[in-house]
Amino acid sequence: MKPCFLTWQQTHEAGITQCGGKGWNLARLHRFGFNVPDGGVLVGDIYEQLLADPALQSLVIHLRTIPHDRLSASDAAQQLETIRRTIVSLGLPAQCTKQLRQFLEEQGLADTPLAVRSSATLEDGENASFAGIHESYLNITGQPAVEQAILNCFAALWTLRAVTYRRKMGIDDQTLSCAVVIMALVDACSSGIAFTCEPATGREDVTVINANFGLGESVVDGVTEPDEYRLSTHFMTLLSRKTGSKTKHTQVNVNGGTRLIESTQARHEQVLPAVQIVRLGRLVQRAFWVLDEKGSGQHQDIEWAFDGQAFFLLQARPVTVLPRLTCDALRNQVDIWSNGNFRDAAPLVQSTLGMSLFSHQVDVILRAPFESIGYPLPAGLCFIKSFQGRPYCNSSLMQWLYFDSTGFLPAATNRSMGGHQQEIEIDAKDRGGLGKKLRRGWGTVKLMREMNRHKKKAEAGIAKETAFANTFIHADLTALSDEELVSKLQLCDQRIEAYALPFIMLTARSGSAIMLFDLLEKHLPDKGTALASALLAGAGDITSADHGYRLQDIAALVEADSAAQTFFNAEPFSADKWRNLPESSSFKQAFQAFLNEYGHRAVYEVYLDNPRWREKPDYLLNVIRQHIGGPSSSTLKAKQKQKAERARQTLKKELPFYLHAFISLLVKQAASGAASKEMAKSTYIRLFEPMRLLFLEAGRRFESRGLLQNSDEIFHCAYIEVTSLLTGEWNGKGIQALIEFRHKNKAALEKLSPPDLVLGEQPHYLTPVTTGSGNELAGMGVAAGYAEGCARLIRTPEQGSRLNPGDVLVAPLH
Repeated sequence: MKPCFLTWQQTHEAGITQCGGKGWNLARLHRFGFNVPDGGVLVGDIYEQLLADPALQSLVIHLRTIPHDRLSASDAAQQLETIRRTIVSLGLPAQCTKQLRQFLEEQGLADTPLAVRSSATLEDGENASFAGIHESYLNITGQPAVEQAILNCFAALWTLRAVTYRRKMGIDDQTLSCAVVIMALVDACSSGIAFTCEPATGREDVTVINANFGLGESVVDGVTEPDEYRLSTHFMTLLSRKTGSKTKHTQVNVNGGTRLIESTQARHEQVLPAVQIVRLGRLVQRAFWVLDEKGSGQHQDIEWAFDGQAFFLLQARPVTVLPRLTCDALRNQVDIWSNGNFRDAAPLVQSTLGMSLFSHQVDVILRAPFESIGYPLPAGLCFIKSFQGRPYCNSSLMQWLYFDSTGFLPAATNRSMGGHQQEIEIDAKDRGGLGKKLRRGWGTVKLMREMNRHKKKAEAGIAKETAFANTFIHADLTALSDEELVSKLQLCDQRIEAYALPFIMLTARSGSAIMLFDLLEKHLPDKGTALASALLAGAGDITSADHGYRLQDIAALVEADSAAQTFFNAEPFSADKWRNLPESSSFKQAFQAFLNEYGHRAVYEVYLDNPRWREKPDYLLNVIRQHIGGPSSSTLKAKQKQKAERARQTLKKELPFYLHAFISLLVKQAASGAASKEMAKSTYIRLFEPMRLLFLEAGRRFESRGLLQNSDEIFHCAYIEVTSLLTGEWNGKGIQALIEFRHKNKAALEKLSPPDLVLGEQPHYLTPVTTGSGNELAGMGVAAGYAEGCARLIRTPEQGSRLNPGDVLVAPLH
């Protein structure tokens, strides 16, 4: 007979189909370093053997003929009672009882009070939680009592409550198997439930803890009012604490089992002090990041216990139903989650560390404009969610909030977000009368005023953030203690959050550009877009454009620098050897100056795990190599000026004279807005560099302590995990297994084709681009005008060195 009792390690290997949801989740937590009581799982095969008994089978088959609405009738209740009695009377197979004795002895549990809990195969899953449906038996000691408790767990699948739940959820009786969790009973001085969200409201930025003295049954069964503690999930600050009445609590009975007793004076006291509340909150958030395999932010409902020294996790199940938190005007419409502009800036799967920071930071950015003008946002609105490890924005919210706060139409908001998502519907009552229109008009005035205020302060603000970031570039981070490293990380995190409002206000100044393109396309169909692009080409001091110009100029220096020529002509080309060039090299001096100014940038720079150019300038050096012998930036700028002048002459001829001055104003404002946008983006990204340097320092420390195999593995850790390691809340147990799992999981997610939209929970894909016959490529034109050249398919930025002057760039949409 194959083993029917498995250790936690064996349970993880066996999987959910053999060990049930409760058992497998506990095994995963144990594998990844969480404090789970000693024990293991009885596999579901034993239950299936019992259910195969002919007498029991006939009873089960007959039960299936009873309609759902008659299950509570007396004859059906009698049938269920007979099934339960039959299961208990059959007993466990002899081989199973023999293995149970051996299992209890090997695990040191033979004379230890135990918890024996059902773990049905579909229990504690994403679609059906079975919360409170099956049974648990606490304070069970000795093999005979454990055998009885196991049989009672099997029988509990055939209560009226359990069968009714299965019928409601569309689960066939025969498809459900039952494993059983057997683990040491924690001698708890306090216990309860924790949620990685707020189930009552749907808020995903709040962690909720319920606590009572004694064992957790009183909280789980809802027989008393526990303490309730609420924490902000990202910063783990205590938002509120409510001391419950706690009139009763659960204790163990001397002769086995438990009893519910009246609480004494202690019930007026808070169960957990503030320090322990935060510690527990951080623990359950670690569990959230460990159990979210699909990269979709699956929240958890966790049972915990505290023995006076350490917290134990006793169960973790997905929160299967969470109230939808949205605006009243959107109640009857599905949420539209769009990858919008993320398709360009963040098209890849984020690392665990990146996503644990990115979601919060972008959420702060998106809510900032509304808060700045005093618009009353409902608490806890979620603007960003993860789907298959990639970020998606709640387009429905953005469309409605901009309309209701400023009168901006959904079409305009959509356009600024990438344009491919559908528009929300706005009822006549929500559009409102004169009063609402005046309020929205005033909202527009306040928003424009905020944008102008930040424009005036931009230069000083950018200088301030640059100075802050620069203090980390040459700082000796090794001199910081672990606690100081945590403080620096928190400081940088808060600094990025504080820059959210200036960032969005400076990057949102695109209205003039949109107006210019719309105006010209309206008056000159099929030509307006190309003419608008020509007018703006080379206009303004655009940071990202300056990168290209500077690199062209640096490439021109190579022609008169023999040492640089030798470096670039070497085969194979070794980019990292540029630092070996003599200090007198004009190329080296210019390139170092470029890195001093722009070294904080990177390819796909919103990904924290991607090296900054200052660390690894290979991409830049390959670009320079391609430009050697090519035209200078002055040549390119001259061509852009000529193109812009031809466009102006065309407009003078083909447009009414009264539009000329207005168009010139729009061009000036659009160029200024683009410059502000790019500079703000560069500054925002600059603040990422200190965070990356601090995380790399933490990674090096963990590597030296034997926790990581290399420092870059730090990016497979969530933010809460990094700080827990640094503060000593986690000793790193299970971290290598966790890193290995996340590395493989990220690779698996990267193979998935991300949807363009998620409507509610359903993914939707736009019509795919098809390859034409022969030498034709069909796609979306993203640059205005006409050009002829070699079409070069470039799938990643790293392949950019394959582009030659005059080539037409062709790239995937995703």
